[in-house]
Amino acid sequence: MLRRTFPGVRQIARRFCTASALTSCDVQKGYFSPEWWVKSSGYRTVFRSTSTKGNGEREKNWPKKEEWLNKRYAEVSDADCQERFKVVGFEWRTLYFNEKEDQSKVKVMAACRESEPGSVFLMQQPKRLHYQYLNGMASLGLRTIASCGYDLSKATTGKETLRILCIGLGGGSLPLFLANAIQGAHIDIVEIDPLVISTTFQEMGFPALPVVASSGECTFPEHNIINKMLWGDMEKRLHLYENDGAKFIQDTSTVYDMIFIDADDGEGEFPRHLWDRQFLKALGDRLHPEHGTVLVYLEPDDDDDQDPGSSRLSQIGREYKDVLVGNGSNCDSSGIGFIAEVDYGLATLVVSRGFWKEGSMDRNNKDSLKKILESKTVELIKLPSSGIKLALKNYEEKPLTLID
Repeated sequence: MLRRTFPGVRQIARRFCTASALTSCDVQKGYFSPEWWVKSSGYRTVFRSTSTKGNGEREKNWPKKEEWLNKRYAEVSDADCQERFKVVGFEWRTLYFNEKEDQSKVKVMAACRESEPGSVFLMQQPKRLHYQYLNGMASLGLRTIASCGYDLSKATTGKETLRILCIGLGGGSLPLFLANAIQGAHIDIVEIDPLVISTTFQEMGFPALPVVASSGECTFPEHNIINKMLWGDMEKRLHLYENDGAKFIQDTSTVYDMIFIDADDGEGEFPRHLWDRQFLKALGDRLHPEHGTVLVYLEPDDDDDQDPGSSRLSQIGREYKDVLVGNGSNCDSSGIGFIAEVDYGLATLVVSRGFWKEGSMDRNNKDSLKKILESKTVELIKLPSSGIKLALKNYEEKPLTLID
């Protein structure tokens, strides 16, 4: 629990629902019981009873999770404690904005001390990304930076630091996934909305991290051995800032290897100030000059006909590419910009420095781009990271559009 008091759900016009309706996708991932988490009036989540039906993960797997919890507690506890933990259940939870747009969907585990059955705590499961577009962003980002000559094998095993910035927290699934899959990943997360932060802590099983405000003031969570037990060193590699992404970029001095931008203006639109020239020039100063890679989630407007090559998406893509790697006579010959469809018309913009350093393929041919990315898929699938393997396997290759 943070010492700072965040606004309560009832006090804010924006409302959240963390209950989920049963879908075929849920059924494929395991059993789901509606009796555990239920939606009541006002879109609040209510814990009613202990489930005996699995809730997202087969019950036969629970003992392994309990064994892991007990082992981790023994490692972090100072005393020779006989405390034991048990799993209550698993659940896919969905975070909705303004009652209409689902912001995030994550799988959480609920567990408790055997001595205190009522003291339930949540842990988001960091190994799997539910949404196809997030698998696409992770897969495209990792393959692109690897195509720049960056040695991901060292970062994966923690021998080298990979600095990542995530603008937009949502339910926290992408930064958690990256931190879990890449032991050397140090991730800064910027979220403008304090309600998103508090809800993600309380309802989505995200670790309660210190929060740095735009003023520089830091609020620390109370010492919690459960948090340490669940997250280990991942707590030290995740850093959370309550700030506007553009202001954070202008104020920070950190140089990032990868930057993920998944943000909207509250109405489902990509914020205009996150692609104006002032912001992009500051972003370029914070991007590694040799292999820096930026990924931007873009959702077409209704009048774009769900086309990743639509005029609006192309305009945003050209602005990013022009400023970050140049264009025409001012173009960094090794830089690249392309838009990839990631799920039913949803798109990810990828801009990277140093992409064409390895090889002499036709830089104006998207088949050359696809060939390079496919070769990196074969390479990265061999890394000792189950998370990376899942992201690569779960992303079905979609059309790519080069930005000229």
